[in-house]
Amino acid sequence: MLIEFMTITGWAFWGATAILTLFIGAILTNEGEFERGWATFLACAAIAFIALFTDAFAGARLFWLVVVAAGYLVAGCLWSLKKWYSYVVSEKGRQKLIYERDVNKEAKGNQTWEEYSQRVRPSAAKSKQLILSWIILWPLSVLWWVLAWPRKAAVWAYDKLSTTFDKISERIFAS
Repeated sequence: MLIEFMTITGWAFWGATAILTLFIGAILTNEGEFERGWATFLACAAIAFIALFTDAFAGARLFWLVVVAAGYLVAGCLWSLKKWYSYVVSEKGRQKLIYERDVNKEAKGNQTWEEYSQRVRPSAAKSKQLILSWIILWPLSVLWWVLAWPRKAAVWAYDKLSTTFDKISERIFAS
């Protein structure tokens, strides 16, 4: 049945889809150093490939394309708000650690947290590319967020249980 399906819809389409999926997966594996240019290029290439070599858009009415595009944009904007909030909270924690570790030990030790945080606070103007990638490529970002949750849950559980593990090993080696 799979062979018939792939034959009817075209081997080239499914081969290109598999290759694009692998490329996008490789790009998304390191979201901190996310190569937005390549991800945008691949997303555009995928849409162009589908439009040119399949009949996916045949019979689609302009009205529904506009409605879907508007919904896609609204969903992207909402997702970008969630991602920005998470990013700023994470950045605040990271900068707080840097401030406590480094800034107080240097000659700038007189600088208060408020002064330091004003200087390193993220701004939308400096993060335009990041925010636009969240809006435009939100399905890939959502997918990565969903796939990363099991690892985050495991790290959280380890952090909570690590002292218990240490107590068990101390107890066994003490006897």
